[in-house]
Amino acid sequence: MLRGACERELHSSVMKPVTWLSLGACLVLALSIVFTPATLPEVNTCSFYAWTGVPCAGCGMTRAFCSLGHAEWHDAWAYHPLSYPLYFAVVLAAAWPLVERLAPFAKRLARPRVLFGAALGYSVALAAFGVWRAWPLVAARF
Repeated sequence: MLRGACERELHSSVMKPVTWLSLGACLVLALSIVFTPATLPEVNTCSFYAWTGVPCAGCGMTRAFCSLGHAEWHDAWAYHPLSYPLYFAVVLAAAWPLVERLAPFAKRLARPRVLFGAALGYSVALAAFGVWRAWPLVAARF
């Protein structure tokens, strides 16, 4: 009996993975509000771009997030149009503990099959965008 009480106490003091995800999303949102695209360092961290000279599928996403954090919709679209659904997903992840309590039916959206489908769809769209973006630059080299 004592062992069960200790296990419950230990389990209740450990944060759930959803809580960690929510805190990480809050940090991303806070950083997107603190920084602007102009205040980000001019350091090229994309190894794909450094090796090939062609922007990858994710190039511009950080600047787009910072633009969205400052409600600069046009600039965000110019940096990376696929930042909008990802930013919405980050906002949803940050608010998920609250959403889960206020709307219990929302748990159906967090099923692994739904999340996997959304992630797969976004990945396909991101890959297609990367090919579309890089095609003129690659074609011009040949």
